[in-house]
Parts: sequence; C-alpha cells; structure tokens
Amino acid sequence: MTNRFLEFYNTELAALRHRATRFAEAHPKIAGRLRLASDVADDPNVERLIQSFAYTAARVHQKIDDSLPELTDGLLETLYPHYLAPLPSLTILGLSPDRGMDGAQTVPRGTEVTSQVIDGDRVRFTTTQDVPLSPVKLTEIRLSARPFEAPPAPTAASATCLRLSLAPTGRVSLRDMDLKRLRLFLSGPTTEAQVLAQLMLQSLTGVTMAAHAGDENARRMPTSALRPIAFDDDTSLIPWPAGSFTGYRTLTEFAALPEKFLFFDLHLDRVVETDRLDLYLYFDMPPGDVLKSVGAHSVTLHATPAVNLFASQAEPIALDGTRSAYPLAADARRPRTRAVHSVRRVTVANGDGTSATSAPIFHRLTDHQRGGTFWHLRRHSEDQGHAPGATSLAFVDARNQPDAPNDSTASIDILTTNANLPRKLPFGGGQPALSLASPIDHVSGVTCLRAPTPPRAPGADADRAWQLMSHLSLNHLSLTDSGAPALRDILRLYDPGDGPEMAQLIDAIDDVSTRTGLARIDGVTVTGTDITLAFDDSRIAPGQAVVFASVLDRFFGCYTTLNTFTRLSVRMRDRTDWLAKFAARAGEAALI
Repeated sequence: MTNRFLEFYNTELAALRHRATRFAEAHPKIAGRLRLASDVADDPNVERLIQSFAYTAARVHQKIDDSLPELTDGLLETLYPHYLAPLPSLTILGLSPDRGMDGAQTVPRGTEVTSQVIDGDRVRFTTTQDVPLSPVKLTEIRLSARPFEAPPAPTAASATCLRLSLAPTGRVSLRDMDLKRLRLFLSGPTTEAQVLAQLMLQSLTGVTMAAHAGDENARRMPTSALRPIAFDDDTSLIPWPAGSFTGYRTLTEFAALPEKFLFFDLHLDRVVETDRLDLYLYFDMPPGDVLKSVGAHSVTLHATPAVNLFASQAEPIALDGTRSAYPLAADARRPRTRAVHSVRRVTVANGDGTSATSAPIFHRLTDHQRGGTFWHLRRHSEDQGHAPGATSLAFVDARNQPDAPNDSTASIDILTTNANLPRKLPFGGGQPALSLASPIDHVSGVTCLRAPTPPRAPGADADRAWQLMSHLSLNHLSLTDSGAPALRDILRLYDPGDGPEMAQLIDAIDDVSTRTGLARIDGVTVTGTDITLAFDDSRIAPGQAVVFASVLDRFFGCYTTLNTFTRLSVRMRDRTDWLAKFAARAGEAALI
C-alpha cells in the first residue's frame, strides 16, 4: 500500500468522522442510538464499519483521480501496449567463437542466455539481434590524424583514420572464410564511444580494405559499407506491434539502453584475398581529445543487446464463472523471480473436451468472433494494495461485459521477466557467469559487457497516461511556434527517471526551428520541412549531441505525411558552423 492511497484513505476517514459529528449534533437521538461521539464511535463495530467504508471510498476516490484508467488502458493496450508493460532489464552480451570455426555463421536473434542460480532461479536473457560470428579477432585498433600511415585517403578532406586490424583466431585463414560482414560495437568509455559514433554517423569519407598500409592492391569501398543498425526493425529490444509508430519505439529504446545505438555493420563487398586484413575508415573531422585514448578496448566484435524476456506458460486458470477477473501468475513456485510481461495467446479448454482460442477484446473482431469470449489483461498498481507487477485476466463478451466460461480451464502463453532478479547479478571480474540455454555450434562462451539495467515498472499512470494519449497525435505538433518546449515535453514522457542522463539530454535542447524545404523523391521535387535543432554547449558534448540527434532524426522522419520529408540540421548554440546534417528522410527511408 503506497502513501498515495493512504492519503485518500485518511481524507475519506476524516470526512466521514466530520460529517458524523455534524449529523450527531443535528440528530442526537439517531446518533445516540448509533453511539457516535464527536470524533469517534464508541462502539468498535461502528468504528470498524466507518473505517471499512473509508477504505472503499478511498478506492473510488483514487479511481476518479486516475481519470478512469480503464479508458486510457484500453486505448493504449490497442495502440501501444508497451506503455503499459514493464520494461525488462537490458544488457550487452559478447559471444566468443571457438577456435575450431572454419567459416562465418549467424547466431540468430532470440538466442537464450542464462545466468548462474540466484535466489533459487536463473536470469534468462534473450538476444535482440542476429550476430554475424566469424573466427576473427581485432588485433589492433588505432585512431590517427594526418599524416597517417594508411593507403591513400579517398578525399583530400580526410583528416582522421581509424585502423582496424583483423587476424584469424584458428587454423582457417581469412582468404578461406566467407567473411562478408562485421558487427562493430563501440565498447569504449561513453565519451570516447560517442565521439567515434559521431565520426561514423557524420564524417565518414570512405573505407579501404588492405593487407597493410602500403598495399598496392588496396580496395576502396563506398561510405554505404558502414551503417548503423539500431533503427532496423529486426533489432528491436522489446515486442512492438506491427502497425505502431516506430518513432516512439526509437525513443523508448534510446532512453532504456543508449548503448544499442553504438552498433554498426561493416559490409565487405568483396572476398578477402589475403591472410591479413586491415580496414581503414577515413573521416573529414579531426579526432579531438580521443586521439590517444582509442585502443583495443574501443571496438568489440560479436556483441549484441539482450533483454530479460522469454516465452513461457503461465499457471493455468480454472474458470468457474464466479469472478470478473482471475489472478494471473507467471510461476507459482517462483512468485518473486517471475513476472508477467504480456500475454501472447489464451486457449480455453471446455468441460466437454473442446477447446478454442480466445482473442483479446481490444483487437479487431471478425464476424464469427463476435459471439465468443474475449480476454483483457489488467495490470494492478501497488496503490490498490497489490504486489508489484500483479496482473489478472478478465474474460468478457464483445460488449466488454463479464462473460467467464464455467467449468473450463484457460491455458495462457506469456512473455515473462525475472522481475527484479537481474539487479542482484554481480558485474565485473568475469561476472555474471553466463551460458547458452541451448548449445550452438562454434560458440564457446558468453560474457556480459554492460551491467544489466534495472527493470522499470509501467509509467502510464494517471496524468501520464493522458499525456501519452495526447502525444499520439504528433502530426499536429507545431514545431514553429513552441518547438523546443513541446519537444522537451514529449521526450520527458520517455525519461525513465532513474538517472540524470536522459533529463540532461532533454534539457540540452535549446531551440527548434523549421522552414519549408525542397527535395527530390523518385525524381520529383516535393516540399517538406527543414528542421534546425540547437543544443546548449554547456549541457551536452558534441558526440553525445550527434548520437541523440540521430535518434531525433528518425523520430521526426517517421511522422511525415505522404509525399513529403523532414531534413534535420544540428548546431551548438554558441557556434555558427553545423555540427551535423542528416539526409532528407521520408518515413524510414533516407533520400540520398
């Protein structure tokens, strides 16, 4: 029970006693029979009745104060169910290829990794990206300014070069393995990683493959060979409805795990024909303060984000028609280390041996479904006296009226988290000890590269839920009149509130301005919106600003209308030159 509900209870109890006193004064004979004094009932049974009524009235008071959560919950459950679900713990994992690998392979997204036993249970992480795995390692990483020891730069403007030296880890040479793609994770300290990301996002002038710096057969590749992957649909951290706005997913994931936006794919468009390989990335921006800090720790291969989310079956529910909603438990044997994230499927087995799949009530109904039974997942807050993360499953008809079958059993497929258990995992010194849930050929080990984030409870309560609902109409947002305050208000809805990082980024937005611009789409000149974003130099570093702006670029681009575009330019408040310029974007496609 939280302090918020206690305030409602005390308010109702005080009001009842005050009114009882006034009633006793106005009607002493009736009050005397009830044995009410000025501020307390002499009869303990009457006092118990008053307190019970105050408790009931407090629940009604809270429900009204929450602005009828059934309405907002129903709409959010339909449009953006992730707002109502808890945000699981997230981390970055590294996979180790064994020395017996003879070629490249892909470890699929959805691979499960488990920890050592803690409090009688194991934390289970699921990878969120396909991982290109190959028997290679980075032997040297060096960032240098002109004059650098490298093949000729692709342009005269190239001012910085990042060299990645590769070597095989086993008996197979580079020329004998099908090496076509490398997944790069910028794994250095935060500031260094953000500067490298800034270089890769905004300053890349070319990529060269060579056996060494003086290799006359060095091969140049286009800048498109290197691309960020965090915005791809198949790298999402959390389940996301197919029809939901991806710009909101991008903001949610950036606030939850900003390290996800430090992953890049480097595509090798030609077969490696040497036993040794150096990759040279050229940039037109000076390296700045990170020149000497970049080293072997700065880039990691074979890494992936992972989420504490896995499929399981909830405890079956015996339906007897006596309740409007039935408690939903992920695992009765582990109530403290297993929690329901979301419901995937509900099957009702009837007493006559038949069974049917029950559909969620807030989804589109077909004609033959309108006469059936539907389910609705209810999430309960601690304000209502429930345990953290408590859920129940209500069975209703097509009009959302209670309609639980009798003499039936419901089997529920769910997505499950380990609740707060990831917070107890040790980190550092080779901990936590992780292993694959099911063996995968040529994967010899798993390491945790970033400490698991704390899980977060749903944030869509009371006024926040209505704010979330209102910002779904983002197409009507005017960035011209009050752009910066309006943008900051939207972004604060995604601030988890458990650290200063996101709040500092939001407060660093100094100004947003727009004007009409022109761009070509499929050979036709169309009008769109040029957006200029200014950051406060004293609140944010340039590298951090560029990474944040890359997220906002996708966010702005995803709410363009048909046959139009957005084009984002970024500067620091006290500088006249541009920090970053992004390509015109129509939805998720960049117009190059």
